[in-house]
Amino acid sequence: MLKRRCDHCGNTYVAKTKRSKYCHTPDCDTTREREKKQNQRAPKAKVLHLPTETDGGLLEEIRAEIEAGTVLSVLVQLKAADRLDTVAGRQAVALARRIDFFSMRDTGSSYAALHRQLTATLELALADAKTGGPVDELREKRLERLGLSG
Repeated sequence: MLKRRCDHCGNTYVAKTKRSKYCHTPDCDTTREREKKQNQRAPKAKVLHLPTETDGGLLEEIRAEIEAGTVLSVLVQLKAADRLDTVAGRQAVALARRIDFFSMRDTGSSYAALHRQLTATLELALADAKTGGPVDELREKRLERLGLSG
């Protein structure tokens, strides 16, 4: 057995292990339990400092990785429909980012809910957008000119 001094109250006690820090008084037991809880909490989020333009190709690699998934397809759809700068468009991009950077603390059901919400938000953002591209616009103009548009 090893005699130690309690880290909390300073009393001498007989330690059962080498790692023991506290004696077994109620006050010191409470301190030990608080310390255990603090050590079990999730670590604080770290701030990610993105590289600047002077870091060479690294910035382009990071940009490509960020926009490689759902965010890229949402941006392409919204840009094609000229709806990127609408509120619903920005909400869709934010949801896509959340999906692409899915946290391990999120549950599967929350991930599924994000996908459902993204689908609904995209439908809202694209609801009154012009459909089709330049070819469809030319076809429509031709039909108007011929008096066949309906």
